[in-house]
Amino acid sequence: MMKMRRRMLCVLLALVLLAGAIAAQAHMLPAQTGTVHIVGKSVYVVVSVPVSTLRDVPASGRIDAAALGAAYGSIQRQFNERFRIDDRRGDGHVVLTWLMMPQDARDPASDTLSAYVVVMHRVDFPAAPAALWLTTDLFGKGATERTLTLAVSNDVQKQMLVLRPGSRRYRLLPGPWQLFVTFLGTGVMHILTGPDHLLFLLTLLVGGRDWRYWVRVITGFTVGHSITLTLAALGRVTVHPGIVEPGIAASIVVMALLNLFGPGAERAPRTLLALGFGLLHGLGFASSLGEMGLDRAHRVLTLAGFNLGVEAGQLLFVAAVGALGWMMARMLRGWAERVPWAWLASSGAAVAGTVMFVQRVMASVRR
Repeated sequence: MMKMRRRMLCVLLALVLLAGAIAAQAHMLPAQTGTVHIVGKSVYVVVSVPVSTLRDVPASGRIDAAALGAAYGSIQRQFNERFRIDDRRGDGHVVLTWLMMPQDARDPASDTLSAYVVVMHRVDFPAAPAALWLTTDLFGKGATERTLTLAVSNDVQKQMLVLRPGSRRYRLLPGPWQLFVTFLGTGVMHILTGPDHLLFLLTLLVGGRDWRYWVRVITGFTVGHSITLTLAALGRVTVHPGIVEPGIAASIVVMALLNLFGPGAERAPRTLLALGFGLLHGLGFASSLGEMGLDRAHRVLTLAGFNLGVEAGQLLFVAAVGALGWMMARMLRGWAERVPWAWLASSGAAVAGTVMFVQRVMASVRR
């Protein structure tokens, strides 16, 4: 009976992790992105707006060129009402709001459907604005539509602004402290929504039960990814994502197999492996940060905020795993001690890591 329970738990955990590996991919920027460029008295905006947030559009949340033409005036009005840029003197004067299908798929006879509408927008002010604010609630219902990433720039400065539904008003080209806080939150979200990094952390944690072991391997992993994140973000090290991404997936498989068949967790090679694989994961973090844009004017603060956010997210995950283990031990008592949790978790991680590896190698070959 006990063997049957173990097998059922193993299969269940493997299926859950396999589904997570297929459904979620790390390092993917949100599909909702845009640019804001400030030139003198004018602000130029190009942004993708999710159809699911608009009225007078198909209920499916997807639109073609013909439907866009039919709802053109309505979408224009909605955008101008729900995407407002102002300075201390009030809202600017809207000069242009032009809608188009992504990738110029504007042929009314085309059956191409899109979940986004591209908006080109211009706002003018009486004088060059000293401080600009954006008010918007144009967030969609899909998983990739709950974050809007804007590249904001003027003649001397470039920064990334990550917008989320929790706040409707945002400062454009924020000060250094605001920038630090923004990237701190981005780092936390990146690690907590990255299944590959979380799976690797899980394989580290279940490899031993002694707190000294946990401190050693987590410290090794942290030191490793901090080094390469910093070097890669500053342009000192460059490795093609086609190598990094499959390598990260492979690191999960290696650590999981080491838990299943390798030497004891207390030996030094486990810490060295955590350090080495941390160097690889740091390149993955840097790739995501590079895609978001590293502000040259405040690159130290940007990098520090993102890195500390990654560490904070990592600690939150470790704390959550520890709390879950404690709760299960209290609730299940003696039975929980007989279940091979480390073996189950490592088996599931090995399966999920293998799927990730194959997916990423195939994606790299297609590119």
